[in-house]
Amino acid sequence: RAERRCRRFGGAWADVMRLALWVRDGEPPERSRRIECVWRDPEKARREIEKLRKEAAKYRTTAKELEPLAQKAREAEEAQKS
Repeated sequence: RAERRCRRFGGAWADVMRLALWVRDGEPPERSRRIECVWRDPEKARREIEKLRKEAAKYRTTAKELEPLAQKAREAEEAQKS
């Protein structure tokens, strides 16, 4: 999906840059046909997101495993207060 967006909007963003340069300088920029939109690799971002999701899942699992111990600790604290 991200790759399609890059292809679809790449030319439009190049046009926006040409227009911005024209407004800034007051005249059409020289060599404006050479302006292009260079996108980062969307696959790399997807891999990083997957990595973060896996790490988060690992911590959620660890938290679920530790919950009974935390409950026992809370009960022990309450018992000491009484």
